[in-house]
Amino acid sequence: MTRRDVKQNGAQAGKSPYIALAIAVFAVSFAAVLIRLSEAPPMAIATYRMTITTLILVPPALLSGAYSEMVRASRRESAIVLLAGAALAVHFASWISSLSLTSVTSSVVIVNSSPVFVAVVGRYLLREGVTPKMALGIAAALLGCSVIASADLGLGGVNLQGDIYALVGALAAAVYVLGGRMIRRTTGLLAYVLPVYAICSLILGGAAMLLKTPLHPYQEREYWIFMALAIVPTIFGHTLYNWALRFVPASVVAVSLLGEPVGAAVLAGVVLREYPTPLTVFGAVLTLTGIYVTARK
Repeated sequence: MTRRDVKQNGAQAGKSPYIALAIAVFAVSFAAVLIRLSEAPPMAIATYRMTITTLILVPPALLSGAYSEMVRASRRESAIVLLAGAALAVHFASWISSLSLTSVTSSVVIVNSSPVFVAVVGRYLLREGVTPKMALGIAAALLGCSVIASADLGLGGVNLQGDIYALVGALAAAVYVLGGRMIRRTTGLLAYVLPVYAICSLILGGAAMLLKTPLHPYQEREYWIFMALAIVPTIFGHTLYNWALRFVPASVVAVSLLGEPVGAAVLAGVVLREYPTPLTVFGAVLTLTGIYVTARK
C-alpha cells in the first residue's frame, strides 16, 4: 500500500486513519491501569467490559445495516466468528487475571506478543511464509518474554503465574486476530466485531456464573470503571484500531503495536506508582523489538 493509496482510502473513509490509529493506541493504553484500579474480581471486570461494549454497539449496527450483513453470513463465517469470540473471551479472562498477579509492564508486554504467535500459526493455517527477519524477531520476542519471566520469578511465584496468564492471553489474541484476518476481507467492521463481542460476553458471563464469581452488587465506583473500560480501551481502542488498520501500511501497524505497552507502563508509573525493575525493562525492550520486526513483515 502506497502513501497515495493510504491518503485516498482515508479520504474515502471521511477521517484520517492516522489520527484514528493514534487515538486507538492512546485509548487502549488505559486498560491495564483501569483494571488495576478496580476491586472487582477479574471475571466480573471482563464480563461487564464486554457486555457494556456489546450493548453500546447494537444501535449503530442496526442503523448501519450491519445486522442484515450478519444474518447473511455463511456457515464458515459463522464458525470463524464463534471461534474468534471464544478466543477473545479467553484473552480477556486470562489477561485481566494476570494483572492481579504481576506488574502492569510485564503483563502488557507479554500479552502484546500475539503478533509473534500470529506469524507462527499463520505459517501453517494461512500458508504465510516466515522470512529470516521475522524468525529473528520471533526469537528476540520470545527471549525477551523469558527475561521478563525470570525477573518476575525472582519476585515470587505469583508474579510468574501472572506472566503465564498473560502468555495465554497472547495466544488467545493470536487466534482472535487470525480469525479476523480470515473474515474481515469480506465482512464489514460492525458486522464482525458485534457478534464477536456478543459471543465473548456470553462466554465470560457463563464462566463467571460457573466459577461463582459475584456479578453484583458493587459500589458505584466499580460500575464507572466498567463503563470506562468499555468506552475508552474497547470502543475507542480495539474497535477504532481495527477500523484504522484497513487504511494504514504494515510499517505503521508495527509501530502502533508498541504503543500500548509503553503507554501502559508510563500510566502505571504516574497513576499506580509502579515502576519496573531494570531486568524487566531490558526484557521489555527486547520483546518490543521482536514484536516490531515480526509485525512489520
